[in-house]
Amino acid sequence: MKQVKQIAFAVIFCTACISQRVVPPPAVPLTIAPKVAGPGNVVLDVTGQEHAQVYALQKIGTPDEELVELCITPCAFTLQPGKYSLRFTSQKNAHFTSTADVEVPARGKILVRHALGYERRMSSGIGFSGLLLGGIGLVGTLIGASTLATGNQDPSQAATNRAIGSVMLGLGVVLFGTAWALLHYRRGERQEGSTITAQSGDRP
Repeated sequence: MKQVKQIAFAVIFCTACISQRVVPPPAVPLTIAPKVAGPGNVVLDVTGQEHAQVYALQKIGTPDEELVELCITPCAFTLQPGKYSLRFTSQKNAHFTSTADVEVPARGKILVRHALGYERRMSSGIGFSGLLLGGIGLVGTLIGASTLATGNQDPSQAATNRAIGSVMLGLGVVLFGTAWALLHYRRGERQEGSTITAQSGDRP
């Protein structure tokens, strides 16, 4: 019985901590250069009439990274030649955020056009409710199974035990199944963005 309890607990715990569902990225955007004011060798834009804050992910000498704010799309910014990881975050909804790896050429301008992805995490309320239901369901299942397994010489008492055990077992299974479904289908979801880059001479 102890092993059953441990296995059941492990199942619901793993379900609660399940990795985010990953969905396919949006379609690659077209190379349509926006109208931007000001100088800059990197032109940044996002699709869908969106305005996004753009950050550069910069190593700071440790495994950690910091975000360096660049500009709000559509915009042009001057970057030194090299490889960069840029994060685009919607101004309307911070959940719509994704990154793009780009390489700035030594000469000329580059257009970076990005279709935003998104990231949605499981809410703490859903997680708590799922674990609570799962815990109650687990207890009900164990009590129901234990009651059904209890022998009794008195026929009337045995019938009562079977009735109580069946109800507890059924209720426990339903609650545990509900908790699993809640945690599984309301888990977080993540979509990577799509990016297209083009140098000034590459666009028609």
